[in-house]
Order: sequence, then C-alpha cells, then structure tokens
Amino acid sequence: MNFVKKYYCVFTLILHISVSANGIQETLKNYPNNPEKISSAARSIIIHYFQKGAIDSIDMVISFCDTLTTLNREWLSGHERILIELLKGNIDSLKRPDFFKNHLSLADTADVEVIITRPPRYDPYRHTIPHHDNLSPFLLQNYRQKVTVFKNRYPEEVLLWEFLDIIFDCTQKKVIQYLVNYPNSPYHNLVLYNYFIRYTYRHHGIMGGMGYSFINFGKEPNLLFQDKIAFHGFVDMYLRGFAITVSLSVATKGAKSNLIVNEDTVFTGTSYRDIFFETAVGHIISIRDRVYITPFVGVGGFHTSPLVRKDFSLPAVIGVKAGFSSHFRIAFYDTEFISSTPKPDLAIRLEVGYRYNKFYRIRSDLGTDSFYITLALELIKFGFQRSFSVH
Repeated sequence: MNFVKKYYCVFTLILHISVSANGIQETLKNYPNNPEKISSAARSIIIHYFQKGAIDSIDMVISFCDTLTTLNREWLSGHERILIELLKGNIDSLKRPDFFKNHLSLADTADVEVIITRPPRYDPYRHTIPHHDNLSPFLLQNYRQKVTVFKNRYPEEVLLWEFLDIIFDCTQKKVIQYLVNYPNSPYHNLVLYNYFIRYTYRHHGIMGGMGYSFINFGKEPNLLFQDKIAFHGFVDMYLRGFAITVSLSVATKGAKSNLIVNEDTVFTGTSYRDIFFETAVGHIISIRDRVYITPFVGVGGFHTSPLVRKDFSLPAVIGVKAGFSSHFRIAFYDTEFISSTPKPDLAIRLEVGYRYNKFYRIRSDLGTDSFYITLALELIKFGFQRSFSVH
C-alpha cells in the first residue's frame, strides 16, 4: 500500500506540474487505488497533450502508468499504442515487425498453438465506461487524417501503410491483395499467419445418412425372390482419406415359388424380411471438395425369415462385395476457399455395387450374383485445418 501511495503521489505531482486542466489532480487524490479512475484520467490527459502538441509528456504518462501495480498494460490496447506512435510520427518504430508482434501478439510462423485464434480487431469503442472516455475514437479519427499525410510524405513506405490498413480495417480481399502484391514485405508473415483466414478439409471425419436401395438378385435368385426396395442406413468413418463403411439394410420381399425347408413347404407369396449387414473399406477421391468418389471392397451377409411363420428361417447368405459410392456435397460457399470454421454439410449419396453371395445355401439352383443401387441423404462432417496457400 505504501508503494502504491508513493507512486501515486509522484504521479499527482507530475500532473500538477504538467497539467492544470479539469481538476485531474483532485480526481486522482480522491481515487488513489481505483484503476478505472486512474486509467480514465490518464487517457484523458493523453488527448490533452496531443491537442497541446506536448508529445514528450505523452511518453511520460504512458511510461509511468505502465509501472503502476494498480493498472495492467491493457489500460491502453495494443491498437491504441500503435496509433499513438503513428500520431507522434514515430515511423522508425512502426517499420519494425517486432513492434506489432509485441503489441498485438502476432505470430510470424505457422505455430499451431498461436494460429487457432484470430488476431484482435480494433474496437474504437472498447473503452466506453465511463462514457466520457473518448481516447479510442480520438486516435482513430486523427489516424485517418495523419496516414493520408504520411502516404504523400513517405510514398516509399507503401508496405507499411497497406499493412496498417489491414490492422485497422481488415477484409479478406485486402489481405489476399497484400500477400499477392508484396510477397517480400517484412510484414508478409504477420499478414499470412494472422490475418489470412482460410481452411481446408482433412478428409478425416464421418459421413452418415439413410435412404433406399434397389436390389436385383440376378437371374437365378429371382426365380425365388421378387426384387424389392430396401431401407438403407450407413455410417462412413474416414481417417486420412481411408474409409470404413458400416451399413444396414432392411427389405421385405415376396416368394415367387414354393420353397421346401426341412420337409416343410413355404408357399408362393410368402413375405420374407431380409436384414443386410455389410462392412467395407475404401479410399476417398475428392473433386474440389464438392464431389467425393470412394471405391470400396468388403464383406456382408443377410438373414432371411418369413414374416408370418416364426418357427424357422432361411440359412444366412454371406459373400463379398465391390462397388463405389459418390457423394455430392450441397454447400452454398466456395469449398476450396473456406474463410470461416466449416460446419457439417448435407450431401446426396449414390452408391452402386455388386455382391458375390452364396445363395446356394438357400437352394442349390439360386446362383451367386446380386446387384444394388442406393440413393440417400447424408451429413458430411470432416475435420479441417488452417491453410496458408493464397492461390
């Protein structure tokens, strides 16, 4: 407490000698340990010194307030400190990339721990309590006037002026133009790794949905079963572009001929319930992250039982399959240049495949072939990562 009072007294003495406006000294005397009141008074003093042209006194106030234990460095934002240096005409400080790294915590490399957050944006109304604190709007207004003068006076510093424009009025268009036009700028990495926001998909994630399959059992199996539509649900899990697909189909079909099971006859027209379970592996082929094609191979089987009689079921049919699935992403944005965090998207899935099944386990003359087409809706949720490719 004595330490704070000591520095408070020194601060009050400096203000008394340097400033005699608006009774600032009295305000600080009344609130010696109130950081809000002290910072508000100091910010008002900065405006006063700018208006009087007392630039050296501005440095004195900032240096002193930065040493007070009752205040942290956020009593002036990083943007405000940059604006103050600009209005003071300190071009040499502004030309150093480290100056911006220190005040805005910018990264100059693709450090994963740093780039997950976007750089702070300048808010001229950040200090609105108390309401009479108007340093930020004052700085911004004078910045716009000052930078116009500096652009004419120091046209060779165009890299700096364009960089400042990004810091205080950032748009994706300005960022891309800067990176393309000034690849050798000393601020290039600061723009690239902090203000250039672009994501790409990692093809690591999940697809899932449901729809309907049309199943054709080939010539021989169709002697027994009628072709039917099956309800189809699936989940595709992707890791680095490789997919493991698990699907389940449920179909009801009618018998086209009598079937003898254990010396018992199941008559024509009997309805059967088929439950298909299949798993497959494949590798995704991406076309601009709008269309995905995944050739796959796998194994599967289905279990068939009559709907009416519960005392028997047909032998389970097993086999292998091959085919491909195609996914058409429904996205209302450029999937090659994603500027905001990607969200799950709806897609249309078309799958075509062939199964080699052991139908002769049901009846010796039923053959082996089976074909199917699936149409479904699905959700795509892929992982993503920051990209630093401008083109």
